[in-house]
Amino acid sequence: MNGCNPFFASLNRALAVTTSNAETFDEHLSALGVRKGMRVVIHSSLISFGRIDGGAETVYDSVRRTIGNEGTVAVPTYTFHIGPTDIFDPATTPSRGFGAFSEWVRMASEARRGTCPIHGYAAIGPDAELVSEADETKSFGPGSAFDAMHQAGFSLLLLGCSFQQGATFVHHVESNVGVPYREWLKLPRQIRQSDGGIHKIQVDYYARMNGTPWQPHLHDLQEEMMRKDLTVSVAAPYGTSHLMQLDTLYKTTKAMLSENPLAMVINDPA
Repeated sequence: MNGCNPFFASLNRALAVTTSNAETFDEHLSALGVRKGMRVVIHSSLISFGRIDGGAETVYDSVRRTIGNEGTVAVPTYTFHIGPTDIFDPATTPSRGFGAFSEWVRMASEARRGTCPIHGYAAIGPDAELVSEADETKSFGPGSAFDAMHQAGFSLLLLGCSFQQGATFVHHVESNVGVPYREWLKLPRQIRQSDGGIHKIQVDYYARMNGTPWQPHLHDLQEEMMRKDLTVSVAAPYGTSHLMQLDTLYKTTKAMLSENPLAMVINDPA
């Protein structure tokens, strides 16, 4: 069906002639300002780079060369598809909808994955435990992986994706500030432990209220960050990458919400 759609036909033609490789990513990361020793959490959309020689492994190798062995990389391995009667196994349960790069890192032998059954992260590097040992009962807020990365001075790299696609961290800020369209829920979940036992927990989750017309809308935040040069933005073949400090994103989001509690949403009943 997609082959009959002019958009997909155009995209397929473009992808057929655009190939990214190790050099492409080395140059891209350098232009963004990624550097040795950096702690970086990466949300990615690799389709923005067309065809990639070597796939996600090529991207990871470039990130590792750029940040060095002293740097740490974290990726989202969220599991929204896991419900209260399902068993979340940190060792084997895949994430869903977060791309090839996140899954490659999750499955790497040296990766350490957190045990939060909703907003878990996997990380590789000397500071991986800062992410993997976050409180499994905290999806957002103090004690969560978001909080751990913020406190540890991580940067956020949106690799080929927009704020709207990848800045989930904004919901953590919303949970700390308090917004009129979300509420705290306790969600029952089950986790398989390393010894095979099942651990039942209640996860604190800052959910969008049922029936609210407010949908996430981070375009104004992205524009504000770019206007004030608070993010480095570099074009990819079919998108744009952004690099920023989590603390800068936190402060900017908090300031905008203080001025307008609805700054991160749009009224969209659909």
